[in-house]
This record gives sequence, C-alpha cells and structure tokens, in this order.
Amino acid sequence: MKNFKIFFKAKWEFFPPKKRALLIYDGNNNPFSELMNRYDFNILYTRGEKLNLTILILCFFKKKFNSNNYIKEYLRFAKPKLVLTFIDNNPKFYGIHKYGSFKTAFVQNGIRTKFSDIFSDKYKVIVNKKNKKNFKVDFMFVFNSKIGKLYNSFIKGNAISIGSFKNNLSKINNKKENKILIISTFRDYKKDRLVDDGINWGEFTKNDDFFVKWLVCFANKYKIKIDVLGRYSLSQTKKEFTYFKKFFGKNNFNFIENDIKKSSHKVIDKYKYCFTIDSTLGIENLVRGGRVGFFSNRSNKYPIISRKFGWMEKFKKKGLFWTYENDKKELERIFKTVVFSDQKKWNSLTKKYQKNIMSYDFNNVKFNKIVNKILNKYK
Repeated sequence: MKNFKIFFKAKWEFFPPKKRALLIYDGNNNPFSELMNRYDFNILYTRGEKLNLTILILCFFKKKFNSNNYIKEYLRFAKPKLVLTFIDNNPKFYGIHKYGSFKTAFVQNGIRTKFSDIFSDKYKVIVNKKNKKNFKVDFMFVFNSKIGKLYNSFIKGNAISIGSFKNNLSKINNKKENKILIISTFRDYKKDRLVDDGINWGEFTKNDDFFVKWLVCFANKYKIKIDVLGRYSLSQTKKEFTYFKKFFGKNNFNFIENDIKKSSHKVIDKYKYCFTIDSTLGIENLVRGGRVGFFSNRSNKYPIISRKFGWMEKFKKKGLFWTYENDKKELERIFKTVVFSDQKKWNSLTKKYQKNIMSYDFNNVKFNKIVNKILNKYK
C-alpha cells in the first residue's frame, strides 16, 4: 500500500540518468547549490518524490524490486565520481560504496547524540560487526573531532572537522541590536508520542515552560526586549506562536518565521544575546562570536542528557554560559553572564569551548578543496 501511494504522488523521469561526475544523494535536504552551479550533476531522490521509469523497469525485470537495487541501478547509469549527501545519519548511505568505484562523502547536518539518533543504543542493531565491515564513507565532514571519532568507530573513512556546513556559508555580521532572541526548540507533537525507548514527548519537554517563563521575567526586569525565532513557519502552524504568546501576556513580541528561503544565521547575527535549550543554531551562533546561553534544563536521564550542550564533547554539567539544572538561580546566573559580561572577557572565556564544539570555516574552504580535487580530476 505504501509503495502504491509513492507511485501516485511521485514525479516521473522517463529517460535514464545521464553520466555525470557529481551525484547528490537525497533531494530533500540539499545545501550544495554552489557545487551544482559549477559541475554537471544528478540528484538521486530517496524518498519517492521523483522516480526514474527506466530504472524501475530494469529492477522489475531483474526481479530485484526494492530500494537498494533501485539505488544500485541508478548509480550504474549515472557513473558518478563523487556521491555526496547531507543526510549523515542514514546507515544505507554507508554501504553504497559497494555499488561502484566512485568516492562517497557526507556532511553532518545537525547535532548528533545518543538520543534517538545514529549513536543511540537502538542503532547498535544496525551497526553490528557484520555491517561494520561493510560501512565506508571516504570523507565524513563533521562538526568536531569528537563526533568524527564516534563515526570512525563503525565507519571506515576520513573524518574531517569543518564545523557546520550551512553556518560556514553565511558571512558574520557584527552589527547587533541590544535585544534577546529565543531560539525555539518547539515541535508540534502530542505529549504521548514516543521519541525514544520508553520516553515520550511530554517527559522530554516537561521543563520547557520553566525556561521561557523565567527568561521573559528576567528580560522584563532588566528592560530588554525579547523576540522569538520559530522552528516552524506560520504558514505551517500557528501553535508555536500561541505557545510563546502565553508567556508574554499582553506584551507584544516579535515572532520570526523560520522560513527555509531565508538564512537563520542572518537573523541571529542581528541580536546581541541569544538563549536556547539545545539547538544546533545556538551552537552555530556561539562560534560566530554571539553571546549565547544554553539552559539545558531537560531531564538528566540517559539518553536525554546526551542532547545537552557539550555532553557529547565531555564538557562539565555546569559552565560559564550553560547548565544542566532546572533551577531559577542557575538561569539567572547564565542570563547575567551572557548579558553583562565584558566583551573581551566573553571572547576570551568562550574561545576554548568554541574550538572543541564547532569551528567556523567561511565559504567551506576545507570542504571545497577536497571536493573540487575529486571532481576536477575527471573534467
């Protein structure tokens, strides 16, 4: 039934893939427009958005009508020299090197933890000894060396620390307004939705209200305006706006839609202070020189704790601008550090943490040097 729905909803390609040096694996999340402007490319859609009729017919006649063989046949026609993806936590990608003589590379697209993700206990079934021998990705472009080592524990290949690919695409703007931005971690999930083994969304987010309530309170106390950068676009849902509205009461606040057509990094650059619970964007802002407070007040229960700022990198549970405690005094301490620290002192104190958690490589120089070398070789 699921396959029939995919067939009816999919767009169709009627001719076989052309031979091209670059193949983008997965068309849903694709930040590689600059590369695609310079090189001939194919996009292999892996979620059923677009299907190639020639490849499907071949799979049918070979009696190998499944997604793995569809990918294999597509690669055989496209004959890429590099297969690149932004979906770094997809185990299927780790094995496609067996389908040809091309190079493979993934780019880390978000924080990776032990909580409902590729490093979690539930993935140990996939990442077993048998699969471990077959997993290989030539180049793994990751946030930091710690994450690189974790990937190398079950994938052969070269892990290269480049920071955040999308963050690196955006030039830093140091002109900031004296305002606070909340980076939302809201999701429109039902409380009973399971998000990991034995953990539902209600348990995971039970302390979120505490964070927003007291942050708004402290901002009012010191007469600093707060805006909210939404996780969703208002065109998709108004529930997120309604959620934050209850904390502001009659006071107006600016809710910024997280429009995928606009750069979130340009938004955060406008604010002198940012606060969040555990967002990737918060970490990206920190390495852009922003003043960020991480109030990681969700449960310290494993594996939830692994989503907290610096846990994967073995930081302490409490630091200059972060805490793992759900405590009003702790939030106020972080608030005052972020808002009232001398700028030179802030830069000095945060520099060592920036280096260990994420680097900033404007225009992705490291990434482009490697990728261009592969693709130019076959021009």
